Amino acid sequence: MKKLGDRIRYQRNLSSLKRKELCEKCRIPLSTLAAYENNIRTPSINTICNIAKILKINPIELIPQFDNYTTYTSDVRFQELFTKWSKLKDSEQLRILAAVTQALERTKL
Repeated sequence: MKKLGDRIRYQRNLSSLKRKELCEKCRIPLSTLAAYENNIRTPSINTICNIAKILKINPIELIPQFDNYTTYTSDVRFQELFTKWSKLKDSEQLRILAAVTQALERTKL
């Protein structure tokens, strides 16, 4: 399982963005992004959502605890949920992500 920072780097490279470009769009220091990508620091859920939005991906793709769920991308139910998810406001996505993350931590998946 890749760590969060590895996933950020991978997705950034897929998007053909340089670190500096992503930093400017996210409004975070270059040293902070480097620390995230090197798994030295962990970004907040808000920052994860912001990075995902800029990379045009679902934030779930960055979070290792969701690996089992992202394997079902061809599932119609998953596609329906993703469509609904993408229509939510950022604040609603953050609230849901925080709740799910807390639930996963409690169940130690």
